[in-house]
Amino acid sequence: MWEQAHANEASGDLDAALKLRHQLLVLSDDLGQPRLRSESRSSLANTLIMAQQIGAATAMNAEALTIAHEADEAGALARAHTIESFLRNEAGDREGERKAMLLSIVEAHRAGSREDEVLGMANLSDHFLLRGEFATALGYASQALPLSRAMGDRDSESVALLNSGLAMVSLHRLIPGLHHLDEARALLRRDGAERRLADLEAEAGGYLERAGYKREALAAYQRHRQLAERVAQRHQLDSLVDLQERFDSARRQQDLKRLQQENHLREARLHSQTMQQRVWAAVTLAGAVLLMATMLLLRSLRRQRRRITEHNDKLRHEGERDPLTGLANRRHLLQRMRQSGGSNSSPVFTGGMLLIDLDHFKRINDCHGHAAGDAVLLEIAQRLQASVRGDDLAVRWGGEEFLIVTEACTSSTMKVLTQRLLKAVSERPVELPQGPLRVTASIGFAAFPVASDGLPLNWEHAVELVDRALYVAKARGRNRGCGVTRLTAPDEEAFRRITGDLESAGRAGSVQLVDLLHWTPDGARATDEPEAA
Repeated sequence: MWEQAHANEASGDLDAALKLRHQLLVLSDDLGQPRLRSESRSSLANTLIMAQQIGAATAMNAEALTIAHEADEAGALARAHTIESFLRNEAGDREGERKAMLLSIVEAHRAGSREDEVLGMANLSDHFLLRGEFATALGYASQALPLSRAMGDRDSESVALLNSGLAMVSLHRLIPGLHHLDEARALLRRDGAERRLADLEAEAGGYLERAGYKREALAAYQRHRQLAERVAQRHQLDSLVDLQERFDSARRQQDLKRLQQENHLREARLHSQTMQQRVWAAVTLAGAVLLMATMLLLRSLRRQRRRITEHNDKLRHEGERDPLTGLANRRHLLQRMRQSGGSNSSPVFTGGMLLIDLDHFKRINDCHGHAAGDAVLLEIAQRLQASVRGDDLAVRWGGEEFLIVTEACTSSTMKVLTQRLLKAVSERPVELPQGPLRVTASIGFAAFPVASDGLPLNWEHAVELVDRALYVAKARGRNRGCGVTRLTAPDEEAFRRITGDLESAGRAGSVQLVDLLHWTPDGARATDEPEAA
Protein backbone atom coordinates (compact mmCIF):
# COMPACT_ATOMS: atom_id res chain seq x y z
CA MET A 1 0.00 0.00 0.00
CA TRP A 2 2.89 2.37 0.70
CA GLU A 3 4.26 1.83 -2.82
CA GLN A 4 0.83 2.20 -4.44
CA ALA A 5 0.16 5.45 -2.56
CA HIS A 6 3.52 6.80 -3.71
CA ALA A 7 2.79 5.76 -7.31
CA ASN A 8 -0.59 7.50 -7.20
CA GLU A 9 1.08 10.69 -5.93
CA ALA A 10 3.66 10.54 -8.72
CA SER A 11 0.93 10.14 -11.37
CA GLY A 12 -1.16 12.99 -9.90
CA ASP A 13 -4.06 10.81 -8.69
CA LEU A 14 -4.21 12.48 -5.27
CA ASP A 15 -7.73 11.26 -4.42
CA ALA A 16 -6.58 7.63 -4.62
CA ALA A 17 -3.37 8.47 -2.73
CA LEU A 18 -5.31 10.16 0.11
CA LYS A 19 -7.62 7.14 0.43
CA LEU A 20 -4.66 4.75 0.75
CA ARG A 21 -2.88 7.07 3.22
CA HIS A 22 -5.98 7.09 5.46
CA GLN A 23 -6.15 3.29 5.34
CA LEU A 24 -2.46 3.05 6.29
CA LEU A 25 -3.05 5.39 9.24
CA VAL A 26 -5.84 3.14 10.55
CA LEU A 27 -3.63 0.03 10.15
CA SER A 28 -0.71 1.68 11.97
CA ASP A 29 -3.00 2.66 14.87
CA ASP A 30 -4.20 -0.96 15.07
CA LEU A 31 -0.57 -2.17 15.26
CA GLY A 32 0.19 0.43 17.94
CA GLN A 33 3.86 1.00 17.02
CA PRO A 34 4.75 4.69 17.65
CA ARG A 35 7.09 5.02 14.67
CA LEU A 36 4.52 3.63 12.22
CA ARG A 37 1.77 5.79 13.75
CA SER A 38 3.93 8.94 13.41
CA GLU A 39 5.23 8.22 9.90
CA SER A 40 1.75 7.33 8.57
CA ARG A 41 0.56 10.77 9.74
CA SER A 42 3.60 12.56 8.25
CA SER A 43 3.03 10.81 4.90
CA LEU A 44 -0.66 11.71 4.95
CA ALA A 45 0.28 15.34 5.74
CA ASN A 46 2.64 15.38 2.74
CA THR A 47 -0.14 14.15 0.42
CA LEU A 48 -2.50 16.79 1.85
CA ILE A 49 0.09 19.47 1.04
CA MET A 50 0.15 18.24 -2.58
CA ALA A 51 -3.65 18.55 -2.60
CA GLN A 52 -3.35 22.11 -1.17
CA GLN A 53 -5.28 21.15 2.00
CA ILE A 54 -2.81 23.05 4.18
CA GLY A 55 -4.96 23.30 7.32
CA ALA A 56 -5.59 19.56 7.48
CA ALA A 57 -1.91 18.86 6.71
CA THR A 58 -0.78 21.13 9.57
CA ALA A 59 -3.03 19.37 12.11
CA MET A 60 -1.99 15.89 10.91
CA ASN A 61 1.75 16.63 11.08
CA ALA A 62 1.32 18.10 14.58
CA GLU A 63 -0.04 14.69 15.66
CA ALA A 64 2.98 13.01 14.03
CA LEU A 65 5.42 15.27 15.93
CA THR A 66 3.65 14.63 19.27
CA ILE A 67 3.69 10.84 18.85
CA ALA A 68 7.37 10.81 17.78
CA HIS A 69 8.42 13.09 20.66
CA GLU A 70 6.61 11.00 23.27
CA ALA A 71 8.28 7.80 21.99
CA ASP A 72 11.62 9.52 21.24
CA GLU A 73 11.66 7.97 17.75
CA ALA A 74 14.49 9.82 15.97
CA GLY A 75 13.66 8.49 12.47
CA ALA A 76 10.00 9.47 12.79
CA LEU A 77 11.03 12.90 14.14
CA ALA A 78 13.31 13.44 11.13
CA ARG A 79 10.41 12.68 8.78
CA ALA A 80 7.94 14.89 10.69
CA HIS A 81 10.37 17.85 10.81
CA THR A 82 10.92 17.54 7.05
CA ILE A 83 7.15 17.79 6.45
CA GLU A 84 7.05 20.68 8.92
CA SER A 85 9.60 22.53 6.77
CA PHE A 86 7.28 22.09 3.75
CA LEU A 87 4.39 23.57 5.75
CA ARG A 88 6.51 26.52 6.88
CA ASN A 89 7.46 27.13 3.25
CA GLU A 90 3.78 27.17 2.24
CA ALA A 91 3.14 29.75 5.00
CA GLY A 92 6.08 31.93 3.87
CA ASP A 93 7.84 31.39 7.23
CA ARG A 94 11.45 31.16 5.98
CA GLU A 95 13.04 31.15 9.45
CA GLY A 96 10.65 28.44 10.65
CA GLU A 97 11.38 26.44 7.49
CA ARG A 98 15.15 26.65 8.14
CA LYS A 99 14.79 25.56 11.81
CA ALA A 100 12.62 22.57 10.83
CA MET A 101 15.19 21.47 8.23
CA LEU A 102 18.01 21.68 10.78
CA LEU A 103 16.02 19.62 13.29
CA SER A 104 15.34 17.04 10.57
CA ILE A 105 19.09 16.65 9.89
CA VAL A 106 19.88 16.32 13.61
CA GLU A 107 17.26 13.61 14.13
CA ALA A 108 18.25 11.75 10.94
CA HIS A 109 21.86 11.69 12.12
CA ARG A 110 20.77 10.45 15.55
CA ALA A 111 18.71 7.70 13.92
CA GLY A 112 21.59 6.70 11.64
CA SER A 113 19.45 7.36 8.56
CA ARG A 114 21.97 8.66 6.03
CA GLU A 115 19.28 8.91 3.33
CA ASP A 116 17.15 11.30 5.45
CA GLU A 117 20.30 13.20 6.47
CA VAL A 118 21.27 13.78 2.83
CA LEU A 119 17.67 14.78 2.01
CA GLY A 120 17.74 17.35 4.82
CA MET A 121 21.03 18.83 3.63
CA ALA A 122 19.68 19.07 0.05
CA ASN A 123 16.55 20.85 1.34
CA LEU A 124 18.69 23.30 3.33
CA SER A 125 20.91 23.93 0.32
CA ASP A 126 17.83 24.76 -1.80
CA HIS A 127 16.53 27.00 0.99
CA PHE A 128 19.70 29.10 1.20
CA LEU A 129 20.04 29.26 -2.59
CA LEU A 130 16.57 30.82 -2.87
CA ARG A 131 17.48 33.30 -0.11
CA GLY A 132 20.70 34.29 -1.87
CA GLU A 133 22.95 32.96 0.94
CA PHE A 134 25.21 31.17 -1.51
CA ALA A 135 28.17 30.39 0.78
CA THR A 136 25.88 28.63 3.28
CA ALA A 137 24.10 26.79 0.44
CA LEU A 138 27.49 25.62 -0.88
CA GLY A 139 28.45 24.33 2.57
CA TYR A 140 25.39 22.10 2.92
CA ALA A 141 25.63 20.87 -0.70
CA SER A 142 29.32 20.01 -0.15
CA GLN A 143 28.40 17.97 2.95
CA ALA A 144 25.65 16.12 1.09
CA LEU A 145 27.83 15.20 -1.92
CA PRO A 146 30.21 12.63 -0.33
CA LEU A 147 27.35 11.08 1.67
CA SER A 148 25.22 10.57 -1.45
CA ARG A 149 28.17 9.06 -3.30
CA ALA A 150 28.91 6.71 -0.42
CA MET A 151 25.29 5.50 -0.50
CA GLY A 152 25.33 5.17 -4.30
CA ASP A 153 22.26 7.44 -4.45
CA ARG A 154 22.59 9.06 -7.90
CA ASP A 155 19.49 11.24 -7.45
CA SER A 156 20.88 12.83 -4.29
CA GLU A 157 24.32 13.12 -5.90
CA SER A 158 22.92 15.01 -8.92
CA VAL A 159 21.02 17.42 -6.62
CA ALA A 160 24.16 18.04 -4.51
CA LEU A 161 26.25 18.66 -7.65
CA LEU A 162 23.62 21.02 -9.08
CA ASN A 163 23.31 23.06 -5.86
CA SER A 164 27.11 23.22 -5.49
CA GLY A 165 27.47 24.44 -9.07
CA LEU A 166 24.74 27.09 -8.73
CA ALA A 167 26.22 28.37 -5.47
CA MET A 168 29.75 28.54 -6.93
CA VAL A 169 28.52 30.42 -10.01
CA SER A 170 26.71 32.91 -7.77
CA LEU A 171 29.94 33.34 -5.73
CA HIS A 172 31.75 34.07 -9.06
CA ARG A 173 33.73 30.82 -8.94
CA LEU A 174 32.75 30.12 -12.54
CA ILE A 175 35.15 27.33 -13.59
CA PRO A 176 34.55 24.93 -10.63
CA GLY A 177 30.87 25.82 -10.75
CA LEU A 178 30.58 24.83 -14.41
CA HIS A 179 32.52 21.63 -13.64
CA HIS A 180 29.95 20.63 -10.97
CA LEU A 181 27.08 21.45 -13.35
CA ASP A 182 28.70 19.27 -16.06
CA GLU A 183 28.96 16.36 -13.58
CA ALA A 184 25.27 16.76 -12.70
CA ARG A 185 24.37 16.77 -16.42
CA ALA A 186 26.38 13.58 -16.97
CA LEU A 187 24.50 11.76 -14.18
CA LEU A 188 21.11 12.80 -15.52
CA ARG A 189 22.05 11.85 -19.09
CA ARG A 190 23.22 8.43 -17.86
CA ASP A 191 19.83 7.89 -16.21
CA GLY A 192 17.93 9.20 -19.27
CA ALA A 193 16.23 11.90 -17.15
CA GLU A 194 15.70 14.43 -19.95
CA ARG A 195 12.91 16.35 -18.17
CA ARG A 196 15.10 16.88 -15.07
CA LEU A 197 18.01 17.79 -17.34
CA ALA A 198 15.85 20.45 -19.03
CA ASP A 199 14.94 21.87 -15.59
CA LEU A 200 18.65 21.91 -14.69
CA GLU A 201 19.50 23.96 -17.80
CA ALA A 202 16.69 26.46 -17.10
CA GLU A 203 17.78 26.89 -13.48
CA ALA A 204 21.48 27.14 -14.42
CA GLY A 205 20.65 29.77 -17.04
CA GLY A 206 18.88 31.90 -14.43
CA TYR A 207 21.75 31.76 -11.93
CA LEU A 208 24.40 32.39 -14.62
CA GLU A 209 22.43 35.36 -15.91
CA ARG A 210 22.02 36.88 -12.45
CA ALA A 211 25.76 36.41 -11.82
CA GLY A 212 26.57 38.34 -15.01
CA TYR A 213 27.73 35.43 -17.21
CA LYS A 214 25.54 36.29 -20.20
CA ARG A 215 27.23 34.03 -22.77
CA GLU A 216 27.12 30.96 -20.53
CA ALA A 217 23.51 31.79 -19.56
CA LEU A 218 22.46 32.00 -23.22
CA ALA A 219 24.12 28.63 -23.93
CA ALA A 220 22.23 27.07 -20.98
CA TYR A 221 18.93 28.54 -22.20
CA GLN A 222 19.55 27.16 -25.69
CA ARG A 223 20.24 23.68 -24.27
CA HIS A 224 17.06 24.00 -22.21
CA ARG A 225 15.11 24.87 -25.37
CA GLN A 226 16.44 21.83 -27.26
CA LEU A 227 15.72 19.46 -24.36
CA ALA A 228 12.27 20.94 -23.76
CA GLU A 229 11.48 20.51 -27.47
CA ARG A 230 12.47 16.83 -27.34
CA VAL A 231 10.46 16.19 -24.18
CA ALA A 232 7.43 17.97 -25.67
CA GLN A 233 7.69 16.03 -28.94
CA ARG A 234 7.95 12.71 -27.13
CA HIS A 235 4.99 13.66 -24.94
CA GLN A 236 3.01 14.62 -28.03
CA LEU A 237 3.76 11.27 -29.70
CA ASP A 238 2.70 9.42 -26.56
CA SER A 239 -0.48 11.43 -26.45
CA LEU A 240 -1.31 10.63 -30.06
CA VAL A 241 -0.84 6.89 -29.41
CA ASP A 242 -3.21 6.90 -26.43
CA LEU A 243 -5.37 10.01 -26.31
CA GLN A 244 -7.30 9.06 -23.19
CA GLU A 245 -4.15 9.17 -21.04
CA ARG A 246 -4.07 12.95 -21.50
CA PHE A 247 -7.30 13.48 -19.67
CA ASP A 248 -8.18 13.13 -15.98
CA SER A 249 -10.63 10.57 -14.62
CA ALA A 250 -13.64 12.80 -15.28
CA ARG A 251 -12.67 13.27 -18.92
CA ARG A 252 -12.10 9.54 -19.31
CA GLN A 253 -15.63 8.94 -18.05
CA GLN A 254 -16.91 11.40 -20.65
CA ASP A 255 -14.94 9.57 -23.36
CA LEU A 256 -16.44 6.28 -22.20
CA LYS A 257 -19.90 7.81 -22.41
CA ARG A 258 -19.17 9.01 -25.95
CA LEU A 259 -17.96 5.53 -26.93
CA GLN A 260 -21.21 4.09 -25.60
CA GLN A 261 -23.12 6.64 -27.68
CA GLU A 262 -21.14 5.63 -30.75
CA ASN A 263 -22.02 1.98 -30.12
CA HIS A 264 -25.68 2.95 -29.91
CA LEU A 265 -25.29 4.81 -33.22
CA ARG A 266 -23.68 1.77 -34.85
CA GLU A 267 -26.50 -0.43 -33.58
CA ALA A 268 -29.01 2.07 -34.93
CA ARG A 269 -27.23 2.04 -38.29
CA LEU A 270 -27.37 -1.77 -38.45
CA HIS A 271 -31.03 -1.63 -37.53
CA SER A 272 -31.62 0.92 -40.29
CA GLN A 273 -29.86 -1.27 -42.82
CA THR A 274 -32.08 -4.18 -41.81
CA MET A 275 -35.12 -1.96 -42.22
CA GLN A 276 -33.89 -0.90 -45.65
CA GLN A 277 -33.54 -4.53 -46.76
CA ARG A 278 -37.05 -5.28 -45.60
CA VAL A 279 -38.36 -2.25 -47.44
CA TRP A 280 -36.76 -3.35 -50.69
CA ALA A 281 -38.14 -6.87 -50.21
CA ALA A 282 -41.62 -5.36 -49.99
CA VAL A 283 -41.31 -3.26 -53.18
CA THR A 284 -43.44 -5.60 -55.30
CA LEU A 285 -46.20 -5.72 -52.66
CA ALA A 286 -46.88 -2.08 -51.88
CA GLY A 287 -45.38 0.68 -53.99
CA ALA A 288 -46.97 3.58 -52.15
CA VAL A 289 -46.10 2.19 -48.72
CA LEU A 290 -42.56 1.48 -49.94
CA LEU A 291 -42.06 5.08 -51.10
CA MET A 292 -43.18 6.52 -47.76
CA ALA A 293 -41.07 4.06 -45.74
CA THR A 294 -38.02 4.76 -47.91
CA MET A 295 -38.36 8.52 -47.36
CA LEU A 296 -38.61 8.02 -43.60
CA LEU A 297 -35.66 5.66 -43.63
CA LEU A 298 -33.45 8.06 -45.63
CA ARG A 299 -34.36 10.91 -43.27
CA SER A 300 -33.39 8.75 -40.29
CA LEU A 301 -30.09 7.80 -41.92
CA ARG A 302 -29.29 11.47 -42.63
CA ARG A 303 -29.95 12.34 -38.99
CA GLN A 304 -27.68 9.54 -37.84
CA ARG A 305 -24.89 10.59 -40.21
CA ARG A 306 -25.22 14.18 -38.99
CA ARG A 307 -24.98 13.07 -35.36
CA ILE A 308 -21.87 10.98 -36.11
CA THR A 309 -20.26 13.89 -37.99
CA GLU A 310 -21.01 16.34 -35.15
CA HIS A 311 -19.60 13.89 -32.62
CA ASN A 312 -16.40 13.40 -34.64
CA ASP A 313 -16.03 17.18 -35.04
CA LYS A 314 -16.37 17.62 -31.28
CA LEU A 315 -13.68 14.99 -30.59
CA ARG A 316 -11.38 16.62 -33.15
CA HIS A 317 -11.90 20.07 -31.59
CA GLU A 318 -11.14 18.80 -28.07
CA GLY A 319 -7.98 17.09 -29.32
CA GLU A 320 -6.71 20.44 -30.68
CA ARG A 321 -7.30 22.46 -27.47
CA ASP A 322 -5.07 22.89 -24.43
CA PRO A 323 -7.09 21.49 -21.48
CA LEU A 324 -5.83 24.11 -18.96
CA THR A 325 -6.11 27.40 -20.88
CA GLY A 326 -8.59 26.49 -23.62
CA LEU A 327 -6.21 27.89 -26.27
CA ALA A 328 -5.26 26.01 -29.41
CA ASN A 329 -2.38 23.52 -29.05
CA ARG A 330 0.51 22.59 -31.34
CA ARG A 331 -1.58 19.95 -33.10
CA HIS A 332 -4.15 22.61 -34.10
CA LEU A 333 -1.41 24.93 -35.42
CA LEU A 334 0.10 22.12 -37.49
CA GLN A 335 -3.33 21.30 -38.97
CA ARG A 336 -3.96 24.97 -39.78
CA MET A 337 -0.57 25.38 -41.46
CA ARG A 338 -1.24 22.30 -43.61
CA GLN A 339 -4.64 23.61 -44.63
CA SER A 340 -3.20 27.02 -45.54
CA GLY A 341 -0.36 25.54 -47.62
CA GLY A 342 2.29 26.50 -45.08
CA SER A 343 4.22 23.22 -45.34
CA ASN A 344 7.55 22.43 -46.94
CA SER A 345 5.78 21.66 -50.24
CA SER A 346 4.59 25.31 -50.39
CA PRO A 347 7.19 26.99 -48.23
CA VAL A 348 6.44 30.72 -48.10
CA PHE A 349 4.83 31.86 -44.82
CA THR A 350 3.12 35.26 -44.74
CA GLY A 351 1.79 37.01 -41.66
CA GLY A 352 3.03 37.91 -38.21
CA MET A 353 4.36 35.61 -35.50
CA LEU A 354 5.15 36.27 -31.82
CA LEU A 355 6.59 33.79 -29.29
CA ILE A 356 5.89 34.78 -25.67
CA ASP A 357 7.64 33.27 -22.62
CA LEU A 358 6.73 34.13 -19.00
CA ASP A 359 9.80 35.33 -17.09
CA HIS A 360 11.06 33.25 -14.12
CA PHE A 361 8.02 30.97 -14.23
CA LYS A 362 9.85 28.10 -12.50
CA ARG A 363 10.34 30.40 -9.50
CA ILE A 364 6.53 30.83 -9.28
CA ASN A 365 6.05 27.03 -9.10
CA ASP A 366 8.89 26.65 -6.58
CA CYS A 367 7.75 29.47 -4.25
CA HIS A 368 3.95 29.29 -4.58
CA GLY A 369 3.15 25.78 -5.80
CA HIS A 370 1.95 24.30 -9.10
CA ALA A 371 -1.67 25.31 -8.43
CA ALA A 372 -0.54 28.95 -8.38
CA GLY A 373 1.47 28.35 -11.57
CA ASP A 374 -1.63 26.96 -13.31
CA ALA A 375 -3.67 29.99 -12.14
CA VAL A 376 -1.02 32.34 -13.61
CA LEU A 377 -1.01 30.45 -16.95
CA LEU A 378 -4.82 30.60 -17.18
CA GLU A 379 -4.96 34.34 -16.37
CA ILE A 380 -2.17 35.27 -18.81
CA ALA A 381 -3.77 33.13 -21.55
CA GLN A 382 -7.03 35.06 -21.10
CA ARG A 383 -5.19 38.40 -21.25
CA LEU A 384 -3.34 37.44 -24.43
CA GLN A 385 -6.54 36.20 -26.09
CA ALA A 386 -8.29 39.47 -25.21
CA SER A 387 -5.40 41.51 -26.66
CA VAL A 388 -5.43 40.04 -30.20
CA ARG A 389 -7.95 40.21 -33.02
CA GLY A 390 -10.70 37.65 -33.49
CA ASP A 391 -9.05 36.10 -36.56
CA ASP A 392 -5.60 35.87 -34.90
CA LEU A 393 -4.55 32.47 -33.56
CA ALA A 394 -3.36 32.15 -29.92
CA VAL A 395 -1.56 28.85 -29.13
CA ARG A 396 -0.37 27.25 -25.86
CA TRP A 397 3.06 26.39 -27.25
CA GLY A 398 4.25 24.42 -24.23
CA GLY A 399 4.97 25.01 -20.53
CA GLU A 400 4.94 28.78 -19.96
CA GLU A 401 5.17 29.68 -23.70
CA PHE A 402 2.47 31.07 -25.99
CA LEU A 403 2.52 31.62 -29.78
CA ILE A 404 0.47 34.26 -31.65
CA VAL A 405 -0.05 33.97 -35.43
CA THR A 406 -1.64 36.94 -37.24
CA GLU A 407 -2.81 37.64 -40.77
CA ALA A 408 -0.73 39.75 -43.19
CA CYS A 409 0.88 42.67 -41.33
CA THR A 410 3.94 44.96 -41.26
CA SER A 411 6.86 45.38 -38.89
CA SER A 412 5.20 48.53 -37.53
CA THR A 413 1.97 46.77 -36.62
CA MET A 414 3.96 43.93 -35.04
CA LYS A 415 5.76 46.47 -32.81
CA VAL A 416 2.42 47.90 -31.70
CA LEU A 417 1.03 44.42 -31.00
CA THR A 418 4.17 43.43 -29.05
CA GLN A 419 3.89 46.55 -26.86
CA ARG A 420 0.21 45.80 -26.25
CA LEU A 421 0.97 42.21 -25.19
CA LEU A 422 3.82 43.29 -22.87
CA LYS A 423 1.44 45.74 -21.24
CA ALA A 424 -1.38 43.16 -20.97
CA VAL A 425 0.89 40.74 -19.11
CA SER A 426 2.58 43.16 -16.69
CA GLU A 427 0.26 46.16 -16.17
CA ARG A 428 -1.58 44.54 -13.24
CA PRO A 429 -0.63 41.67 -10.92
CA VAL A 430 -2.25 38.23 -11.00
CA GLU A 431 -4.44 37.72 -7.94
CA LEU A 432 -3.55 34.50 -6.07
CA PRO A 433 -4.75 33.15 -2.69
CA GLN A 434 -1.26 33.98 -1.36
CA GLY A 435 -1.62 37.59 -2.56
CA PRO A 436 -1.03 39.57 -5.76
CA LEU A 437 1.88 38.46 -7.98
CA ARG A 438 3.37 40.63 -10.71
CA VAL A 439 4.24 38.69 -13.87
CA THR A 440 6.32 39.80 -16.86
CA ALA A 441 7.10 38.23 -20.22
CA SER A 442 9.72 38.31 -23.00
CA ILE A 443 8.68 38.25 -26.68
CA GLY A 444 10.38 37.39 -29.97
CA PHE A 445 8.51 38.59 -33.08
CA ALA A 446 8.70 39.24 -36.83
CA ALA A 447 6.47 40.09 -39.80
CA PHE A 448 6.82 37.75 -42.79
CA PRO A 449 8.05 37.74 -45.43
CA VAL A 450 11.16 39.32 -43.89
CA ALA A 451 13.26 41.11 -46.56
CA SER A 452 15.61 38.26 -47.59
CA ASP A 453 17.95 37.28 -50.40
CA GLY A 454 17.24 33.89 -51.86
CA LEU A 455 15.79 31.66 -49.11
CA PRO A 456 11.97 31.50 -48.86
CA LEU A 457 10.90 30.99 -45.24
CA ASN A 458 8.17 28.49 -44.31
CA TRP A 459 6.26 28.57 -41.01
CA GLU A 460 8.81 26.29 -39.31
CA HIS A 461 11.58 28.75 -40.23
CA ALA A 462 9.38 31.51 -38.84
CA VAL A 463 8.97 29.71 -35.48
CA GLU A 464 12.72 29.14 -35.25
CA LEU A 465 13.48 32.80 -36.04
CA VAL A 466 11.13 34.27 -33.41
CA ASP A 467 12.33 31.65 -30.94
CA ARG A 468 15.92 32.90 -31.32
CA ALA A 469 14.71 36.50 -31.05
CA LEU A 470 13.00 35.52 -27.78
CA TYR A 471 16.33 34.29 -26.41
CA VAL A 472 17.91 37.63 -27.29
CA ALA A 473 15.12 39.40 -25.36
CA LYS A 474 15.82 37.11 -22.39
CA ALA A 475 19.56 37.77 -22.55
CA ARG A 476 18.99 41.55 -22.70
CA GLY A 477 17.15 41.62 -19.41
CA ARG A 478 13.63 40.14 -19.94
CA ASN A 479 10.29 42.01 -19.77
CA ARG A 480 10.82 43.23 -23.33
CA GLY A 481 10.42 42.29 -26.97
CA CYS A 482 13.03 41.65 -29.65
CA GLY A 483 11.97 41.66 -33.28
CA VAL A 484 13.60 40.76 -36.61
CA THR A 485 12.94 43.40 -39.29
CA ARG A 486 15.46 42.35 -41.94
CA LEU A 487 17.22 39.07 -42.75
CA THR A 488 19.80 38.25 -45.42
CA ALA A 489 20.02 34.48 -45.84
CA PRO A 490 20.71 33.19 -49.37
CA ASP A 491 20.41 29.52 -48.37
CA GLU A 492 19.50 27.11 -45.56
CA GLU A 493 23.08 26.96 -44.24
CA ALA A 494 23.22 30.75 -43.91
CA PHE A 495 19.86 30.77 -42.13
CA ARG A 496 21.08 28.15 -39.61
CA ARG A 497 24.27 30.15 -39.02
CA ILE A 498 22.32 33.37 -38.41
CA THR A 499 19.74 31.82 -36.06
CA GLY A 500 22.51 30.04 -34.15
CA ASP A 501 23.67 33.45 -32.84
CA LEU A 502 21.39 36.39 -33.70
CA GLU A 503 23.44 38.87 -31.69
CA SER A 504 26.60 38.16 -33.70
CA ALA A 505 24.61 38.13 -36.96
CA GLY A 506 23.22 41.57 -36.05
CA ARG A 507 26.70 42.96 -35.54
CA ALA A 508 27.78 41.45 -38.88
CA GLY A 509 24.83 43.07 -40.69
CA SER A 510 23.11 39.81 -41.71
CA VAL A 511 20.06 40.62 -39.60
CA GLN A 512 18.48 43.77 -38.16
CA LEU A 513 16.92 43.61 -34.70
CA VAL A 514 14.56 46.00 -32.95
CA ASP A 515 14.41 46.12 -29.14
CA LEU A 516 11.15 47.11 -27.39
CA LEU A 517 11.71 47.88 -23.72
CA HIS A 518 9.29 46.76 -21.06
CA TRP A 519 6.17 48.49 -19.76
CA THR A 520 6.70 49.86 -16.26
CA PRO A 521 3.87 49.56 -13.65
CA ASP A 522 2.79 53.17 -14.27
CA GLY A 523 2.37 52.48 -18.00
CA ALA A 524 5.40 54.44 -19.30
CA ARG A 525 7.57 52.74 -21.89
CA ALA A 526 10.86 53.33 -23.65
CA THR A 527 11.35 54.04 -27.37
CA ASP A 528 11.57 51.29 -29.94
CA GLU A 529 14.41 52.54 -32.11
CA PRO A 530 16.37 49.77 -33.92
CA GLU A 531 19.75 48.86 -32.50
CA ALA A 532 22.89 50.14 -34.16
CA ALA A 533 23.75 46.55 -35.08
